[in-house]
Amino acid sequence: MAGHMKKYILEEDEPTEKKGIYAAWDEDNYIVMSWIMNSVESHIAPTIAYYTKAKDMWSFLRKTYSHATNVVKILQLEEELCNIRQRDQDLSQYFATLIAAYER
Repeated sequence: MAGHMKKYILEEDEPTEKKGIYAAWDEDNYIVMSWIMNSVESHIAPTIAYYTKAKDMWSFLRKTYSHATNVVKILQLEEELCNIRQRDQDLSQYFATLIAAYER
């Protein structure tokens, strides 16, 4: 987006005046909407097809799908933490191992 000077479409609100810069914003909005529509999987496209602003499309997609990555990371972390054993480490070494796993 930034390389095409269109990132502002996802970050800024629609211009309030329907003249001047609005024409450029409107054109850029439709360009970004088409990029988004052409980038999502076919079963996702109908869920965003009714949006008229790329910013709203992007917000919906971010709210709906961004947490999936976090869930995977959380599950991986939980598994890793559950598999760490103290064994022959002293308490400070064991604690350092837990902290290192958490910070990854």
